[in-house]
Amino acid sequence: MREGLKKKIEEKLYDLGLTTFGFMKAENLKKASYEYFSKRKELDLMTSFEEMDLEKKVDFLDDMPRAKTILSVAFPYLYDTYIHTKGYFSLYTLGEDYHVVVKYYLEEVAKILREAGYEAKVYADNNGLPERYIAQASYVGDIGRNHMLITKNYGSYVFLGEILTDCPMETRERGYEHIENHGICGNCTNCIKACPTSILGTEFTQTKKCMSYITQS
Repeated sequence: MREGLKKKIEEKLYDLGLTTFGFMKAENLKKASYEYFSKRKELDLMTSFEEMDLEKKVDFLDDMPRAKTILSVAFPYLYDTYIHTKGYFSLYTLGEDYHVVVKYYLEEVAKILREAGYEAKVYADNNGLPERYIAQASYVGDIGRNHMLITKNYGSYVFLGEILTDCPMETRERGYEHIENHGICGNCTNCIKACPTSILGTEFTQTKKCMSYITQS
């Protein structure tokens, strides 16, 4: 039954035009990410946009104590570049509020789980989840030297959303050990050369010096 349910979820995602997604076991998130985020906190690299309580950041199961699976979905947003010829605002600001869009689509998928008797909670950048690392762990994409998630079809022009459910499902996932290798980048270092504040090129970046953080702050 569960395999049939997973297939139904995958078919729904494809029907919605969402082709880049993956599944990971909820229990694996804490032990896989704790060391990485502990190091960032130790180096004082966490920002006001993050969950500052490390335990809450890596152990989100208070929301759903019986959570079994996380579904990670990438939503492409690359708009025609002709409407973005002045200034340096991110392309995603030119469209409808992505929080609304992502939540709408994920709720359509969550209905399938709820109708089958399972709990399902939708997240669209409104939580403390380490979204990029969930996406990397579930093979949605790879984290590049720019510290963004890079997908095969859309590059880094994606929003990330998640569904947390108590439905156990088969997953295909990996650890975080090789993230710093940035294998998807090959020999490319264009982002390091282009970074206006010169913070790229190391495993841990001075996030508070990032132009995105500065302009949003």
